[in-house]
Amino acid sequence: MNRRISLGDYASLRTNGEFRNRWPEPPHWRVILAFVGAPAFPTALFIGAASISGNDVHDRVMWAFVIGLSAFFSMALPWTAIVAIPLFLILRRFVRPSFWACSLAGSAVVCLPLLGLFLFGLVTIKGEPDQSAFGHVSVLHGQPTIWWWLESAAIFGGAAAVGSASGFVFWLIAAAGLKPAPAPERAGEPQH
Repeated sequence: MNRRISLGDYASLRTNGEFRNRWPEPPHWRVILAFVGAPAFPTALFIGAASISGNDVHDRVMWAFVIGLSAFFSMALPWTAIVAIPLFLILRRFVRPSFWACSLAGSAVVCLPLLGLFLFGLVTIKGEPDQSAFGHVSVLHGQPTIWWWLESAAIFGGAAAVGSASGFVFWLIAAAGLKPAPAPERAGEPQH
């Protein structure tokens, strides 16, 4: 017989710790390695993509490596410490470490600073003269055009894709292979 769980049962499972203990927490060394590996993945993508273009192989690889590492240490690791670690500590109490949860959290971590820049740009755009970007007029008479919105959506989409890939790398390092523990038997329930 299947037993339906009500919200009250769910709350009691949460407070008694039974629900949380069904999914084991990853070892601490895996989580620390994941917090280093997840921001290192987009850095490696950048270095690889920047190394492909250009004429002189030595110069382009050297500059891509220098710029990539400086971005990793000056932006990616601090942002991971400021946003991703607290988000992980909050979400691990409510969400099991699945592929989808890690990918969505990675997208949120990368898109959060862009949302701040987007809102700041939207507020300050009114005083700017006409602007164009990517061959299209993006601001006309102080108002954003459809091209401004499309360019913003493309930037958010690219950032979300990179963040999702970083979240996937986080999941691969920290939580891949974790299996739920068997459900504890309750007193008074019939055995199957």
